[in-house]
Amino acid sequence: MGTDRFCLESRKMKTYKIYLEGHLDLRWELLFEGFSINQLLSIDKHPITLMIGPVVDQAALYGIIGRLRDLGLPLISVQPNDPVETEYLDDAV
Repeated sequence: MGTDRFCLESRKMKTYKIYLEGHLDLRWELLFEGFSINQLLSIDKHPITLMIGPVVDQAALYGIIGRLRDLGLPLISVQPNDPVETEYLDDAV
């Protein structure tokens, strides 16, 4: 084997904050496993839902966004809650 350098994505899941217009009932936490659902009010007193939870990868994130779309709640924003982590390994034998 050579001394090729390669990059592996960290196995740590990234946490996301997802803001929705309107209130999503707390019982939906079962469908969105690992996410906490928080019902808030905006500055101008409009209902907002904040979901916070871990996401394995981009495919899983798009799946969550698709489920929210199917529920008919308008998406306000999706934000990573922590920095991207990457590990570099040497493949030297």
